[in-house]
Amino acid sequence: MSDVHSYVLGSVEFAAITDHYSGKKAKRTNIPYMQHIIEGLYALDALDASVDARLAFCLHPLAERDEDLPRFNPLYASNPTVVMNVMEYRNTVNRYLPAHAEDGTRRPHLSPLRDVNLMLIADKTQTRKDFELFQQVTNPANARLLDAYFKNWLRVLGVTEDRYRALTSEMMERALQDLAKVWPT
Repeated sequence: MSDVHSYVLGSVEFAAITDHYSGKKAKRTNIPYMQHIIEGLYALDALDASVDARLAFCLHPLAERDEDLPRFNPLYASNPTVVMNVMEYRNTVNRYLPAHAEDGTRRPHLSPLRDVNLMLIADKTQTRKDFELFQQVTNPANARLLDAYFKNWLRVLGVTEDRYRALTSEMMERALQDLAKVWPT
């Protein structure tokens, strides 16, 4: 484990999201919500993202939706750049939602901040992976729409299918390594 990864796991940001997601799982898949954060951090490691991008990624679910914003506490962040990245992520991601993929006339737009674009790569890669593994089967009615949504985001972010497969492979391999440490054979 890199020093940066260890630092992030010991951060106030990681503690805040761990507390927020404590014991919570997705209804459809029964996967702990923390898996999204952990695997997203693996992707950010592979992308050599800044520490601030990684810390902001930990906090992004706490401010993503409109109803979350009044409860978002900026003291969850260790510095103002992390708060800025969380708010810019929120701004960028909410301009292109799955419903926008349906009509085909709108496309995602990049952030002017590199850190936020790397957060988006990690988020959309991890979420697409889970969609392909679990929801495509359990939610076939939305499968075509969500497939287009994720592919549109990754295309705009410059992530090729080969790069997507490499990032998902990295996420899954690291997750298995971590599980092996917890449950050795």
